Amino acid sequence: MKSNTADSFSYYRHLLTETALPGQEAAWLASLRQREFDRFLQNGFPSRKQEDWKYTSTAALANTAFEINLQTQPLDKNRYEKTNPFIRLEYHTMVFVNGIFNKTLSHLDNLPKGVVLKEIIQAILSNEISSEAQFENNAHRGKPSCHGFSTLNIALMQSGFYLAVPENCTIEKPIHVMYIACDTPYEAHLHNHIVMEKGSHAHLIEHYIGLDKMSYFNNVISDIFLKEEALLNHCKITAESEDAFHIATTRTTQGRSSTFKSYSFASGGKLIRSDTHTLLKEKESEALLQGVFIAKNQQHIDHHTYIEHASEHTRSREWYKGIAHDKGRGVFNGRVRVEKGAIGTSAEQRSNNLLLSREAEIDTKPELEIFNDDVRCAHGATVGYLDEEALFYCATRGIPLKEARFLLTFAFVKEVVDTLENPHLRSILMYIMQSVLEDQIQC
Repeated sequence: MKSNTADSFSYYRHLLTETALPGQEAAWLASLRQREFDRFLQNGFPSRKQEDWKYTSTAALANTAFEINLQTQPLDKNRYEKTNPFIRLEYHTMVFVNGIFNKTLSHLDNLPKGVVLKEIIQAILSNEISSEAQFENNAHRGKPSCHGFSTLNIALMQSGFYLAVPENCTIEKPIHVMYIACDTPYEAHLHNHIVMEKGSHAHLIEHYIGLDKMSYFNNVISDIFLKEEALLNHCKITAESEDAFHIATTRTTQGRSSTFKSYSFASGGKLIRSDTHTLLKEKESEALLQGVFIAKNQQHIDHHTYIEHASEHTRSREWYKGIAHDKGRGVFNGRVRVEKGAIGTSAEQRSNNLLLSREAEIDTKPELEIFNDDVRCAHGATVGYLDEEALFYCATRGIPLKEARFLLTFAFVKEVVDTLENPHLRSILMYIMQSVLEDQIQC
């Protein structure tokens, strides 16, 4: 990227017109790319003048030059195995290195009959995704999750994964999709497309990790479609390198009596912006959104959620916890909208945040927009420091101050991690959170 104005537009136009982006054989995709790029030219990057971005500047990202990677990046198998905390669990695993699918490191055997899990461009070229109508998530068009980065993602999409789970199919083992950054700075526009048919169940882990100290940019969209009575447990782990940029949008459209359980854990990256937009489109659908972020040094981690209750007797629960240390900054903006016809809605939202230094900052902003009277909605937000009485209590029990601060901080995030249903995932995330607090935050 060159700048946030004309130079940047020229740079991306060159990428679109002069670079051999994958999937050019699909005429509908080429047309869609151009149309989305025209939208990007019209709107540009989000700026702090926009309400949804007032706490987060994209200037550093817009002024950093990257190159899109279209080549397979080798990664030593031993280094990969040391990197993957789930390696011994033998999950269904799909690995991308610097934004490109790595077949050698992936393990996609023994998926249940009828399940399709493949690289998204290959899904397009093999007609699993055969039209713009099938690809586009039009229910979210014009909503907060539709911004300059999301239009740029479609215009320059180079990779990602496609998952389709057939009717009444349950995938017993979790699917682990791992995006690894290493060796060479790059820019990647990754698009994930998940379709859960009626009555299907799956557990999906999206995992982003940086192995080397370098600057790179992952721009991600995950479009999720849950049909009637479908259930998706979706866990996202963001552990990018400390100089990395990560802009991600998760857009979920839910059918009748479907359930979406989202867990987000973010602890790495120079700038992380995560938008989660959930549309409870049909009656009796349910969404559970939970997350933990840890911002240290000068990291900036921003979570925006937007839940739309568009039908009757829908239910949502949100619980996010944030920690900021040194000069780290965190943002949580949770917005719940209850439409006029969404009678019997139940919505709860909590944002609890902990500051570990006087220079740290967390901004939290819960929002409720309610357009009918037959609802039960509540929200609450807290920002504070470690409880001095609790620290004093630990001191009277002979616990050193540093250890006491760690124990209280770990207990703070553990509440959310404990809600994970998968015991192996819960244990691994406990270890990851503990390592971050011990080695990087230095309580």
